[in-house]
Amino acid sequence: MNTSERTARALLRVQRASIEEAEAVERLRQSVTRAVRSGASWAQIATHLGVTERAARRRFGSPPAPEDQTTLF
Repeated sequence: MNTSERTARALLRVQRASIEEAEAVERLRQSVTRAVRSGASWAQIATHLGVTERAARRRFGSPPAPEDQTTLF
């Protein structure tokens, strides 16, 4: 195998890993959403993620729905 073939294979591995990472991030987001909907607290979710509750909320919490937001005017 020559250098250009090794490089091409290495770049394909990079691409594959990038796709797998994106898929894993999406699976994690969906899992957290399901956990919240099933009644899990942010503290419980944070414990299972190995982060603080604040970090879990920042990463996975969604902004409030427009009807839940306080208006200034």
